[in-house]
Amino acid sequence: MYRQLLAECIRHGDQAPLATKQQIAKLINVNAASVSKVWCARTARAFKSGRLTYAEMKRAHLGTGDRSTFIKIVQGK
Repeated sequence: MYRQLLAECIRHGDQAPLATKQQIAKLINVNAASVSKVWCARTARAFKSGRLTYAEMKRAHLGTGDRSTFIKIVQGK
């Protein structure tokens, strides 16, 4: 399930426009070509370890509530 989640996330991320990848790259301090792999790996590891819940991820994605935990995770902190 972990590998499937990771592969699906990367596939989805690779379809994002270049401008979006460039913005995210600045946020997580990687190059635009690596954004999908790094973002997804960090997020998937956080789910696997229990550091991030689905509800927290959903709130961050929807822009409701506190995003600080999610931002720290995708920044690798």
